[in-house]
Formats: sequence, C-alpha cells, structure tokens
Amino acid sequence: MKLTILGGSSPFTASFFRHAAAPQRPLSEFDTVVLQGRDEQTLERLAHHGRALLGGRRPYVSHELDLDTALREADVVLIQVRFGGTQWRLEVEHACRSRGLFADETLGVGGLATALHCRDKWRELGQRISDVCPRAQVVNMVNPLSLSCQYFGETCSRLAGLCEGPLQAVHDVAGALDCGPEALDWRYTGLNHRGFLHSLRYNGHDVDMNHVVEVSPRLAELYDPKLQAIVSKEWWTGQARERWTYGRATAVASVRARLRDDLLDRRILTREVLELRPTPWYSLAILPFLAAWSGRTGAWVSTTNVLADGLTVERRSVVTRCQNSLIPDDYPTKDVGRIVDALTLHERRCLEAIDHPSRLAVEEALSLDPTIGYFNVELAAEAVSQLCPL
Repeated sequence: MKLTILGGSSPFTASFFRHAAAPQRPLSEFDTVVLQGRDEQTLERLAHHGRALLGGRRPYVSHELDLDTALREADVVLIQVRFGGTQWRLEVEHACRSRGLFADETLGVGGLATALHCRDKWRELGQRISDVCPRAQVVNMVNPLSLSCQYFGETCSRLAGLCEGPLQAVHDVAGALDCGPEALDWRYTGLNHRGFLHSLRYNGHDVDMNHVVEVSPRLAELYDPKLQAIVSKEWWTGQARERWTYGRATAVASVRARLRDDLLDRRILTREVLELRPTPWYSLAILPFLAAWSGRTGAWVSTTNVLADGLTVERRSVVTRCQNSLIPDDYPTKDVGRIVDALTLHERRCLEAIDHPSRLAVEEALSLDPTIGYFNVELAAEAVSQLCPL
C-alpha cells in the first residue's frame, strides 16, 4: 500500500512520524509513504526524520516534488496543504482583530473568506487527484473542513474529512469514567467544529454527566446541561465574546518556523521541540483511521465529514479494511436538532456566497451564523471584502 501526504513539507509532519513510531505501529500495512510539497530541503529532512523514527521498519518514507508522480498508484492520499500559507492565516486574524470580530480560520469571517480564497485551488487539486488516482481513499484535513470537503468531494468519490475534536471529547469522558473509549456508546451530530456529543451510555446506562464534569474541568466548560450535550470547543468559544482570543496565528507561525529551523540544523527533532505545538489530530484521528483502513487494526468508530444530501456533515462512521461507512440512525436530541437545522441553513448560504460571491450574499450568510454570540454583520462583511474583494 502507498500513502501520499500532500503538504508533506509542513514541519508539523514530524509529529505524524513521532506518533506513527508508537509500539502499535499503525502504518505497518503500508509499504511506502511519499511526502509531497514545495520545499525540497524540508521534504528531504522530514523523510530522513520519518525513516529514523520508524527504525528501518515498514513503511519506507520518501519525498517527491512533482504532484502527479507522488499521486501515481496511491492507495490513500492525505491532504494537509495549507493553502495560502501561514501568511494568509495572519491576514485573516488581522482583518478580524482590527474590527473586534471573532478570529478563527474555520468559522465566521475566517472560514468564509478562506473558502472564497481557496475554492478554485481546492477544485483544481481534487481534479488532479481524481485524474491520477481515482480509486484512492482521500483523507482531508484542510480547514475550514466542511467547506473544503464540499469542493474536494465534487471529484473525489472516496473522501473522508477527519477532525480530532469529537474523539478528544469521547476520550475525555472515558478518562473521567476510568474506562476505554471503546466502552462508551455515544452519538454525535453537527457540522465540523460545530458539533454536539450526546446520548452517552456506559455499561447499558446513561452516563452521569454530573460526575463527569466534577472530574474533568475541560468537560465542565464544554458540557451544556440545557442541550444535554458536550459542545465543540469552537462552539463554546464563539458563543461568548469574553472567550475570544487573538494571536494564535502568530504563535503557530512562530512554532512552525522554529521547527523548520531545528529540522534543518539537526535533521531529527526532539520530543521537547515537537511538543511546542500539540498535534492530537494525528494520534486521535489520522493514524487510527489509517490503521483501521489498511487492516492493521479491527473496526474503528470515529466521526467523518462526508457529503449527505448535498452538504458536508460530520457523522459517526465505522472504518474497516478499505471501507468507511456511516452508522445509520444517528438522531440528535430535540434541542440539538434545532441548532443543527440553523447551522445547516447557514452552511448552505455560505456555499451560495462562495459559488456566487457578492456583498449581499456574504452578508446574508454571515447574518445566519448561530455559532458567534456577537456578530456585527456589516463589519464582518467588510472584513471578508478586504480579504477577498467581491
């Protein structure tokens, strides 16, 4: 089996190999991993880093600048390309911060502006993947995840968008109950970064959430007793203006530069340096998916961003060898359902604004966003127009 990682020259790819070198050997069914990107020096160092961490065991790690060569005969394509680079993320945050708006690359102004900026690039890459390796399983990590999946999904028939957020919440509940996550029965409904973990059961009984929130400070913040659900951290943050923070884009760019400099100096990055930015998406979502899909492990229950009725939604799925199947009858509670209906309407208006951009369409989409507790639509539309002239 061949795994191709697009955006493989990101210094954070070093963390992928750190987790891949775990005793469980999640990648051992793959023969090769090909890192594809634009920075040949960093690609070469990352491939060396990966081979060193894997200790000569499968898979063999190589690098490639040419996109078509990297994609040829790939069984799985992992997309982690940062379209526009860190500079775009900095510009988005500045446009939001200067107007006192919620700043996030996945939601609100940042999510819509990024989709407008990247739509054609997403379509072009999706077409290239479809042309060169049409049967490949495509795993997408590109934010805003639900919107990027929408456009990759136009041509990539086997597409799964992965995010660790819901799985992190499941692991946190399991930790509070002192059990493994596989022992829990749970439901999850929503759109990426705007989802709700609900209907939790353990040993045939409803989970006592009062006990869970007493044990876990993190879940005490995210649990909404009115909804009877654990909300995503992005939903929780967006709902109250006092929770908003700025500077994340600058911090990520700084860590990225530090990792690249150290990689070029040392060839191998230390655990201390890698932990400057935690990367739970690799350990909780990407590598377990690859292990189950390749047959290294048994069936694995996760959440996947997939197209359903013309819209990308985040639903539970079960991953087995070469298959990723949605789990049926994943119904929300009544209160969660009302919010998801509002989110769905907002997402559809965003897609209309992206495909037919105008100031009016952008304002309408932003006005319907239930995620952000405080929203000046005029200022938000102004920020989008500054980033992507309409």
